[in-house]
Amino acid sequence: MATDLEKRAKEAFVDDNFDLAVDLYTQALDMDPNNANLYADRAQANIKLDNFTEAVADANKAIELDPSIAKAYLRKGHDYYNSSTEVVLTIFAKGIPANNVSVDFGEQMLSVIIDIPGEETYHFQPRLFGKEKEEKLDGDAALNKLFQDIYRDADEDVKRAMNKSFIESNGTVLSTNWKDVGSKKVEGSPPEGLELKKWEY
Repeated sequence: MATDLEKRAKEAFVDDNFDLAVDLYTQALDMDPNNANLYADRAQANIKLDNFTEAVADANKAIELDPSIAKAYLRKGHDYYNSSTEVVLTIFAKGIPANNVSVDFGEQMLSVIIDIPGEETYHFQPRLFGKEKEEKLDGDAALNKLFQDIYRDADEDVKRAMNKSFIESNGTVLSTNWKDVGSKKVEGSPPEGLELKKWEY
């Protein structure tokens, strides 16, 4: 029965299983193809899956079946653009008072909640600025990056200690403790089995 499928679809949606929700709404629509609410709800599940074309088609069908269904207008009523440096979001919510709208945002998230009297609350929460994957380094490259990061974020005493220890030891010692290396010459410490020779020019 369509109402049972609709109930299961709503449960799947609440559990963030949006693929299952879309499948269940589709099965319910096969049984009840003139149900505007089912189209509007499937549109919301498609939005969560970033299936925006399908979401707009479902919202349009819901509006065609029932022009008074507010949530269908909300499902299709946003325009969203995301670049590496900015986000532009426009949401159209006709006839909704400002005190029914809540907007919250942070560095990686945006949340828009619209409370529609007598309807299911509209919630739009896109992912912003996906974090770029850091390049995986290994061996000397990883070690050099570690030292560069330490140096970049260090205070002046740590930078002086790193420079002095590296230069005086001919690149075999790297210290961050200025109290330890500031008052004495840093002797070279070659790896085991190797000999340190002074370069002459």
